[in-house]
Amino acid sequence: MSYDWEQSSKRIGIDDLTLLTKVNEGQIVENLKKRLQGSIIYTYIGFVLVAVNPYRLIKGMYGPEQIKRYRGKYSHELPPHVYSLADRMYRDLTTKRESQAVIITGESGAGKTETAKLIMQYISSVSGGGSSQIEHVKKVVLESNQVLESFGNATTLQNNNSSRFGKYMTIQFDEFGAPSGGRVRNYLLEKSRVVYQQQGERNFHIFYQLTMGASNEEKEYYGLDAPENFNYMNQGGKYVTDGMDEVEEYTKTKEAMKSIGMTEEESTNLFRTVAIILHLGNIDFYEDEQGNAAITDESQVDWTASLIGVESQTLSYALTFRTIHTGGIGRQGEVINVNQDVNGAYFSRDALAKAIYTRSFDRLVQHVNRALGETNHELVLGILDIFGFEIFLNNGFEQFCINFVNEKLQQIFIELTLKLEQEEYVQEGIKWTPIKYFNNKIVCDLIEGRNPLGILTILNDVCLMPKSQIQSQDEKLLAKLDENLGSHEHYSRSYQDPMKFILKHYAGDVEYNSVGFTDKNIDTLFNDLILLCQGSSFEYLKSLFPEVIDANSKKRPTSTGTKVIKNASELVENLMKCIPHYIRCIRPNSTKKPLGFEDKLTSHQVRYLGLLENIRVRRAGFAFRQPFERFVHYYGVLCEKTWPRYNGSPKEGCKVLLDYIQLDPKEWQLGNSKVFIKHPESLFHVEELRERKYHDSARRIQKCYLYWKARKHYLELRQKASDLLVGKKQRRRLSVNRIFTGDNINYKSNPKIVDLLESGGHSTEEVLYTNRVYRVGYSRWRKKARREDRDIILTERGLYIFGKAPIKVRGEKKMVLKISREIPIATITGAHLSTLADNFVNLKITNYDLLIEDDKKTELITILNNKAEESNRQFNLNFTNTIQSKEKTGKFRTISFEADTNSSTILPNLKGSAKALTVYVVPGLPADTRPSKITYKERETKKVQRKPVIQQQQQQQQQTTRRNPPQISSRGRGGGRGGRGGRGGFGRGGGGGGRGKRQPPKPQGRGGRGGGRGRGFKPTKPQIKQVENEEIQGGGLKLGGGGGGGSSRGRGSSRGRGRREAPKIQPRGGRGGTGGGRGGWGQKENTNEETGGGGGRGRRQAPKPRGGGRGGWGQKESTGGETGGGGGRGRRQAPKPRGGRGGGGGGWGQKQNTTSTRGGGGGGWGSNNTNTQVKRAPPKPKPKIEKPSVPTASVLFSFEASMEGEVSIQKGTTIKIVKKDESGWWTVENHLGETGLAPYNYLKELN
Repeated sequence: MSYDWEQSSKRIGIDDLTLLTKVNEGQIVENLKKRLQGSIIYTYIGFVLVAVNPYRLIKGMYGPEQIKRYRGKYSHELPPHVYSLADRMYRDLTTKRESQAVIITGESGAGKTETAKLIMQYISSVSGGGSSQIEHVKKVVLESNQVLESFGNATTLQNNNSSRFGKYMTIQFDEFGAPSGGRVRNYLLEKSRVVYQQQGERNFHIFYQLTMGASNEEKEYYGLDAPENFNYMNQGGKYVTDGMDEVEEYTKTKEAMKSIGMTEEESTNLFRTVAIILHLGNIDFYEDEQGNAAITDESQVDWTASLIGVESQTLSYALTFRTIHTGGIGRQGEVINVNQDVNGAYFSRDALAKAIYTRSFDRLVQHVNRALGETNHELVLGILDIFGFEIFLNNGFEQFCINFVNEKLQQIFIELTLKLEQEEYVQEGIKWTPIKYFNNKIVCDLIEGRNPLGILTILNDVCLMPKSQIQSQDEKLLAKLDENLGSHEHYSRSYQDPMKFILKHYAGDVEYNSVGFTDKNIDTLFNDLILLCQGSSFEYLKSLFPEVIDANSKKRPTSTGTKVIKNASELVENLMKCIPHYIRCIRPNSTKKPLGFEDKLTSHQVRYLGLLENIRVRRAGFAFRQPFERFVHYYGVLCEKTWPRYNGSPKEGCKVLLDYIQLDPKEWQLGNSKVFIKHPESLFHVEELRERKYHDSARRIQKCYLYWKARKHYLELRQKASDLLVGKKQRRRLSVNRIFTGDNINYKSNPKIVDLLESGGHSTEEVLYTNRVYRVGYSRWRKKARREDRDIILTERGLYIFGKAPIKVRGEKKMVLKISREIPIATITGAHLSTLADNFVNLKITNYDLLIEDDKKTELITILNNKAEESNRQFNLNFTNTIQSKEKTGKFRTISFEADTNSSTILPNLKGSAKALTVYVVPGLPADTRPSKITYKERETKKVQRKPVIQQQQQQQQQTTRRNPPQISSRGRGGGRGGRGGRGGFGRGGGGGGRGKRQPPKPQGRGGRGGGRGRGFKPTKPQIKQVENEEIQGGGLKLGGGGGGGSSRGRGSSRGRGRREAPKIQPRGGRGGTGGGRGGWGQKENTNEETGGGGGRGRRQAPKPRGGGRGGWGQKESTGGETGGGGGRGRRQAPKPRGGRGGGGGGWGQKQNTTSTRGGGGGGWGSNNTNTQVKRAPPKPKPKIEKPSVPTASVLFSFEASMEGEVSIQKGTTIKIVKKDESGWWTVENHLGETGLAPYNYLKELN
């Protein structure tokens, strides 16, 4: 059964042990127990990760989803996890450019190996990729675990997959954060396990994989049998491990060998050496009559000798005889062959087996390193997976060496996290509360010391002493230890066994059995055995023993103890070159029970791992420290005063920087040379600020790069487009330098088009071009050519034309958008264009032609030509003024193009029939016109030159505005007066709407409100009309004008509303409609009333050149009256601060009965009041402005010159008009004094 980590990762216990309310050993154990029972195995102590082995898979805890979840996240953002620590390592490596190393410690069975594999998995997943070399390195990093574990791990009482060697893997990274190589260093392989295992334990995994997982052919070739039939496998009495399928593991091992570059022959050779060792262990000896060793079963020797590649007699002789060289240094010695006793023969057999396996394992590591490919990159990430501290019932020389290495690793932890940290606080003058802790340096010196002598030094001295018949070498060792170390506080003799001594390690007291210490330290391999292997016909085995034997050399081989000291020192040196990270693994129970927890066992590990002291130091200390110079250099980008460099002292720069980012002063202190930050959360905050800064900067850089890249691509396209048309077709001025925008209709914002593309299965196609074009057809009803607008979308696969088609919805016809044509791009074979400056394109499709008018035809033709080239197709582009266009019906239509020098419109005129069409085109630029070559630098220079002039003009305009604020009118002028009603009865027809009300001031004035509708009343007195100072008085009803409209029309009965203007440099009133709003209608009072006439309808103002539209019609209101006639057409108005003129007068009312007469034309302002006197102040006389001799214009929109003869103009400036031209391009003089052409619709005439 597995547990779902996602559902159980709620807040159980405390995520960080530094936050415990009571800090003691019991609280630590209780918190770990509570979290483990909730399937949460990871807990923090600051930056240190504590991992408890659950002895089972927890669902959802690992894998790609969790890797994605933890990538780029700080440790406080998500629950504790090994992925979080791995992410911090990789992030620090890539951003700070510092080598990183993780030290995974804990006793055997605590889960160190699995933790190391998870870190490798994460780093391999998140690091850079793409190239085959990078992917190869990643694969080797992961696959090497399977191979090394098969040959270096074994099942022990504490762990089913215990590492019996130390492994320090370094992964090298290039400057882009991608793995470029690596190296594996192996330490202290437990070679004694090859020949002996304790009860309940197994040999290395590979022996069981080969004997139980190999095929029958392989077993026959190697002479293999069941594991219980081999002496080197049956001593522990355990052959099967829970959760381990040897057949499957053997297959994985063979596949992993291929992944690290081993050939089939190399793999076979390695398996053959394993078989040699198994058969070698089955050679037994007995004592003959002379007391010498003799071989029990010669057939076993025969099989073993055949695998080794030597004669059987040679093997027997090497195992039962020993060659001794006599003679001193400098003298010719004598060679003597001596028979060995049974113990000596077994010693030689086991020594040969251990030597072959050890050297084969070293060769395997060489294969891994060769596959990783070590490079010269100095940036590395190291992962140390080494056997944990071991305390068995019988602890020998192997446990002594293993525990010594663990003492050295604990010393690193103490030096960096406890001792140096506190010493640094004192040196830096930081406020600090000292914490007591146990420094295990005294234990390390006890083992490796030279002055005074340590245990390993004394052991080497004893091994050099001649052997005695009275006292064994191991007994001499104990005597020497008592003599030199008897008074040491961490050394004592055992009272239960005279051959044992006790060392007080940081992890507790360990009792060692000294029997075998001296023999294992010497690690003798007789020359006879080396010569045996060197004489083998098995080349692989022969290559494992390359040493040259000098019979006269008196140099002794390096002892095992000396190698251990050297390897430990080298390991510590490599780790100290990196920024260390720590994972403390804990074995929660001794029976490997899933989620089982033993308080006593866990408490012991918490004590010797130093977790309590670590918590106390972390609570009282600072999580981060860095020299001033480096801190300012790394984080200086956050403050303008410290970036790019700070001119003051580095310490002052740190203070300026920390004050600028407003970090809590309680969270940091400045020492003598370093800055200290207390909590990790504060550091994460500063890191996040830096990442945001770099992210914003990166976006700016990307923006500039993408602009440059896009412009480069555009210039290439423009040049290509020019090459297609130059010398063949006249050009339009705006077309020559037009930018290729691709999507000209913003199709993604049109949900109907998007839905049609999705429903047609085209949503995944890359869109290359969109535009609104005209399809030119013929109207049989109107008997003339017509243009129908269509949206076209060109993708990588086809051209899609969108048009409207009628459908019936509930009996009513409605026009809906649909894809009218789908043209595969491969069927578009070419295009026909005229030689004139028109936009017509006749696309040649396989079975018919498609005639369209596209104002961005150059872009369309260029894209079609490029796609044809990519597909190795020919795109035929022809230029002629007479085109035969083939329709889908099969009929042809003749399209003729003629120049029209008299036309004042840019849009070509069309004349023709269903069979022929003539297009009259205004002359354009010469056919040899090419795009201008104004460089980016030139454009920027012009902008810099224009900037101060523009600023000066804007300042002058602002000052003028403050002195003489413009008269802002909030209304448009009223429409015409409504027609008079009939004279029948006592009432008169209602007038038009009243005068618009003034709006509240706004940056842009709106048009006035439309007037209320007039109302007819029964008069009580005769009407009197008196006009004085524009006053109108009457006893009945005033005749009012229509409400003032804005740029859209105002409505009489309600109110008109002006359209909001685009921002201008000076405030101005909203434009009124060119025509007034509709006239109000009379309200029914009696059956003889008639409605007033409608006001003229307004049309949109400049920058369009034409005037307003016709007025709307009056609306019928009552049964007795008829609507007024239409208003007149509004006049074109120059843009002014106030609203435009009103529309024409109202129409005449129709005769209703014999008593009614027609209403007369109307005109002035009106009021909707009755029996009241309304006064309107006389208009203020307008100040007389003398017209300048030279006409001027205000620039509404900026225009950038891109061709010779053009001139750039800047929005908001005032320019001189030199000459007007009907083509739409005027000759002007800009504010810099430059003269050239500019588009007239970008200007507004001032006089």
